[in-house]
Amino acid sequence: MSVRLCFEALAPARLKSLSSNAQVAITLDWVEELVREHLEERGGWVDLLRRSDRIALALHPAEERLVLWLDRDRLGGQARTSGAGPGYHVAVVELLDFLADRLRLTWQVEDPTGFFASRDRGALERAMVQHLKDVVGRAMPPTPETESLWSVNFPSQRTVVEAPYAIVTPTGPWTSSQAGLILDATRTEDLAPFFPWWGDRDAQYWHSVAQSLRWMEVIWTPYEPPRQREVREACRDAFHRAARLDATLAVPEHELRRIDELLAAAPPPRTTPIPISELIHEATQPTPPPPAPPHGFEGGYRLFPHRWTMAGRWTIDLPGDFTQPLPGENGTWTMTGPDTNLFLTPYGSTDPTPETSRRAARHMVEQLAASATRRGEFIDVLEGAPTEGAQAVLWRAPSGELLLQGAKPGHGTFALVTFVTDLEDPPTAWERVWTSLCAS
Repeated sequence: MSVRLCFEALAPARLKSLSSNAQVAITLDWVEELVREHLEERGGWVDLLRRSDRIALALHPAEERLVLWLDRDRLGGQARTSGAGPGYHVAVVELLDFLADRLRLTWQVEDPTGFFASRDRGALERAMVQHLKDVVGRAMPPTPETESLWSVNFPSQRTVVEAPYAIVTPTGPWTSSQAGLILDATRTEDLAPFFPWWGDRDAQYWHSVAQSLRWMEVIWTPYEPPRQREVREACRDAFHRAARLDATLAVPEHELRRIDELLAAAPPPRTTPIPISELIHEATQPTPPPPAPPHGFEGGYRLFPHRWTMAGRWTIDLPGDFTQPLPGENGTWTMTGPDTNLFLTPYGSTDPTPETSRRAARHMVEQLAASATRRGEFIDVLEGAPTEGAQAVLWRAPSGELLLQGAKPGHGTFALVTFVTDLEDPPTAWERVWTSLCAS
């Protein structure tokens, strides 16, 4: 249940160039350039990812990414806004207005709040508040029998599996009493603090950006995958910016100290080769233990396992210090952890029967076993249920890497899974991750 803006426009195939009478083709590169131009003027937090066929834009770390696509002469996309709030909704509409003006197009928009047509800010706030009340009212507090925590406004592809909280939200945990305050509130303005982005890009906005990065994105162990250093720096800088704008806002000193320690302990990657003599010297030095978290440190959700959804139907439980699963152009999803690279490639079938999927998975494992025997050192097989037979093959490649490769069936689908590590033995996390993988 969410509030989503869905938009599409018939765009002219070409526009007259501003510098000449030549005709200029509309491309996704051009759309991206305009998006960056608009957002640079606004001065907020932005994270833009680009694939060949779409733009995935984050305007606030508490919210799902806005997606823009271009298909011949049609430009479209969608954005969930209820996870962040009315300020975010307005920011998305401002972006659409800017693109409409520069690309000379007219949007056809589905906006359940009515704001795109009316531009009534008060009505938008009331709609967002009512939606939050509905979400909290329909959610049930966790019980010992439930699989996951009670979450409010989390991105749809992500769930916190374990954490010592009653309710998790993108800006931090809530108590049951806070949920009660939401249900009992009678004034719209009383619920503004429960939204990550209510008004302008002010002190409260930057504080919620920092809190969302802290709880959702910062990895609190020394592991530093690509882009994690930037995440830690952005979290720290957003807290400091919020404090400069409003000194009354609470700043988590223990967490900021921990971020500073992690940044100091993990310098950015070197861009020049390391001399052999330096490598030998470093190899002979004892590795210092990672700094212990300071007393009073609470951290964020990345201290606990997360459940991720891939390809729309496959779910997997990953330790919190694994990266978010990302799809590649070839259809393979990639995840990395401190000691593991993990790859998943889902396959579909024209015959959706479970037996067809199981047969395809068994055939894949037979091929993997033959390949492991031929190419490296075959070690063992991971057996499934009695009717499933071998599910995965453990083997060592000539390079020394240890691999667990297998296939898991679902209804009308199966997935090829590969774990890779440089360790001598399989990491303990592999078994739980493998067991958790399933298709809906």
